Amino acid sequence: MNRFLLIVAVQFLMIAASGQTLSAKPDTALQEELLYQKSLIKDEAGKRAEQFNEDKLVLNQELALEKVLQAARIAKQYLKSDMDTAAWQIQIDDIQKKYIIAGDGVFSNKGTIQTHRNLTVTSKILWELLNELNARKVKINIYKHKLVDCRNDIDSLSSAPALFIVSEDSVRLRGHLQRLSVISREVRPVNNALEQSINRLQKLKEQIDYTVFEIMAALDHIEQSEIELSSRSFEKEMNYLWEPSIPERPFHEIIYQSLEKDSLTLKYYAANNSGRVILLLIFISMSVYFISSLKRKAQNEHLIRSDFSDQLVIKYPLLSALMIVINIFQFIFPNPPFIFNCLLWVVSTFCLTIIYMNYITKYWMCFWLLMWMLFLLACGNNLILQASMTERWIMLAIASAGLSLAAFIASKKRREELREKSTVYFIIFIIIIETASIAANMYGRFNISKSLLTSGFINLIIAISFLWTVRLINEGLSLASRMFRTPERRLFYINFSVIGHKAPFFLYALLVIGWFIVFARNFYEFNFVTQPVTDFIHSEIHIGNYSFSIYSVALFIVILLVAAIVSKIISFFGADISASAADNRRPTLGSWILLIRITIIVTGLLVAFAAAGIPLDKATFVLGALGVGIGFGLQSLVQNLVSGIILTFEKPVNVGDFVEIKGQKGTIKSIGFRSSTLLTIEGSKVIIPNGEILNDNVTNWTHERGMNRRTQIVIGVAYGTDLESARKILLDLVADQDSILKNPTPFVLISDFDSSSIRLQLFFWTSTPFAGNFVKSELIIAIQNAFKTNSIQFPHQDIFIKPFPSNEKSSDS
Repeated sequence: MNRFLLIVAVQFLMIAASGQTLSAKPDTALQEELLYQKSLIKDEAGKRAEQFNEDKLVLNQELALEKVLQAARIAKQYLKSDMDTAAWQIQIDDIQKKYIIAGDGVFSNKGTIQTHRNLTVTSKILWELLNELNARKVKINIYKHKLVDCRNDIDSLSSAPALFIVSEDSVRLRGHLQRLSVISREVRPVNNALEQSINRLQKLKEQIDYTVFEIMAALDHIEQSEIELSSRSFEKEMNYLWEPSIPERPFHEIIYQSLEKDSLTLKYYAANNSGRVILLLIFISMSVYFISSLKRKAQNEHLIRSDFSDQLVIKYPLLSALMIVINIFQFIFPNPPFIFNCLLWVVSTFCLTIIYMNYITKYWMCFWLLMWMLFLLACGNNLILQASMTERWIMLAIASAGLSLAAFIASKKRREELREKSTVYFIIFIIIIETASIAANMYGRFNISKSLLTSGFINLIIAISFLWTVRLINEGLSLASRMFRTPERRLFYINFSVIGHKAPFFLYALLVIGWFIVFARNFYEFNFVTQPVTDFIHSEIHIGNYSFSIYSVALFIVILLVAAIVSKIISFFGADISASAADNRRPTLGSWILLIRITIIVTGLLVAFAAAGIPLDKATFVLGALGVGIGFGLQSLVQNLVSGIILTFEKPVNVGDFVEIKGQKGTIKSIGFRSSTLLTIEGSKVIIPNGEILNDNVTNWTHERGMNRRTQIVIGVAYGTDLESARKILLDLVADQDSILKNPTPFVLISDFDSSSIRLQLFFWTSTPFAGNFVKSELIIAIQNAFKTNSIQFPHQDIFIKPFPSNEKSSDS
């Protein structure tokens, strides 16, 4: 550019210097000279423009190549750091192997007949495999789309028009071609790796799609088989027991295949419900801590009987906690497989067996041990998934043994020795069930016979276990209500005097319903009946643009109810967290109760909206509109609610504080949403709106310095009394009182001269407002006795009545 400007300047200088010469030339020569100079300038301008375009082209090419190189490096890094397709292939192959295991006995090696247990276990495994495949399919699709995007970015940047414009300058052209060659060597392997990865992912996706199709078809086949099998429940399925059996699969192979499928079911279910398992362990730990605290308290108060009669719950805290928590909270697990339930039952009944030892009579202990072993055998038999003649004989032996034992026990009529009398009814029930199982087995009704066999023993063992669960709970509550008159932190601030000494009725109802569910689960007809109800509850109902289901509405209501109940429980426990006046301890949690309750309600509301599928923006709009209406219509209520929140944060008063409000003296028992409860000295409860507590003058005897209260006694002594001696006597009397605090120090003031006495004022502090009057009464008695002993006079006013003389009255008259 500088060279171009220099040439133009020189040309103009030459023309200017030879102005006269040019003017002397003919016009044609001058025009030719001007045209020549213009052509030179035009040529130079063209060259400059070409050079500028060349420079711009080189810059664009470098930028385009840099973008291509950057995209290739990003793709290369992504290929290194993300999914290992080889590992995914191994996982998919493993799923296919599990599919083959699940199908064994249903689609291959079918045996003589199908069984409900085999179909149910296979269905559960296939659903888990299907969910696992769908989850992997989603991840593969996401990863594949990212790889395709990387490849498209590289292809798009590589096809930029600037890269394909050829420079006329051979040097620049050679340099451009060299850069293209270098970048091509770096990009080509990345492109090839992307292509290979995309192809592998596509093959994995096709493999997953094919496996998903197979599993879906298998699930449809299982569903049809279950319906068909259920419709033929009472029809003959196998030969009569006394008839020759047809060739069947070896029994040891059936055992191995059953263990494989049952273990797969347990593994998948435990993994999917790990949160609930952890929650169950937390409940068990809390129960162990609770019962252990109960036992230590009973030992300290020497309340434990030598034979632990009606105190079995504290004899084995761990076993009692395991049994109680497992039996109650087993129902938090949705649709569990039989092997999972079986493990829970074995643990709880084993605990009950240990608790029974040396407590029930040997007669009933032998009955329990024999029946418990038959229960374990029945559960083990129920884990066998394929039918066989060997299993039929095992079923016959177990059912006959159970029937004989139950019939023998029922015939002896030793009911008076039973701790739980209702056990007899379940013994009679097992006789009926096992008789039906034996008859069905003998006449070739295998599935119904197996269901009856298992449900009979489960009916008895679980019923006894539930009865003893309630018994242990009652024992624990009875002990706690006697020992803990006030709530304590180690027992989670539970007020046992209010709860009572027996389990609530709803627990009995829950266990009865639970027993029926446990019993009915052994029959496929239970699922056959409940499944349509479940489908109906979950089906979508459309009203205009809104859609909902009965399940979502019920879930919404249940979550709100749970939040309200939890809030009430927190308030119930927190209302009595403050210690009694005797132990003078300050509460530490009470002031936060209201805030915790509000947090629970708000959290429950948000969770209810989310769980029910209600968009939070719509919910916010509705709540905002309701808030405006409430703000205008219920100002007083809102004011009290806001005042309650302010009380929670500022804490001018706390739960357990001794206060004086509008002449009412008492202890704050609770701070609620709208109002607070004051328990007066007389024993009555006063409901005070939170706004009045915040706006009116409140005297808090507990705030900051605890509940210390100053009391004074005014004493009058006669003139001439030794005041120092009187002061010393008063201070000595105060020092002898244990109820008077040493800090602040008591003191005596000589305050005034009265008409007939010198006034002394004695000041002292007590730890509670209630103690002041009692101490004052004792001190007045002691002061009178001490002053009498030391000859200190209490002056009193003398009144003399003088009659008028009679003569004066007569003269006046």
